[in-house]
Amino acid sequence: VGSADRSPVRGALLPQRASSFGTPPPHTMGRRKTAMKKLKKKRPTVAQTFKCLFCNHEDAVECELNHREKIGKLKCRICGADWETRIHYLSEAVDVFSEWIDSTEAENEGIEGGVGGGDG
Repeated sequence: VGSADRSPVRGALLPQRASSFGTPPPHTMGRRKTAMKKLKKKRPTVAQTFKCLFCNHEDAVECELNHREKIGKLKCRICGADWETRIHYLSEAVDVFSEWIDSTEAENEGIEGGVGGGDG
């Protein structure tokens, strides 16, 4: 009779203690940890429409890339100016537009140089 008072009752639940080793409390054991939602960084996008060199309208020049035929085309919706060039698999719309700017400047320099220059 006296021995029952000294030892705990068989089958009795003892209070749970969290250990100091960083284990979670018993109510979360066996569950999966919920993953934090990953925030995706917005990548800067390259422009698809541009300002026309001739009529100066914003977002009037559209670029069409045909990688199958390897041709890039630019066309202004306002003044109808168009231009096309050969492209490769890495070409983007901005590459075609910058080539158009370069060729237009080269043509303008050729015209200006040919008008006033006469050595003979």
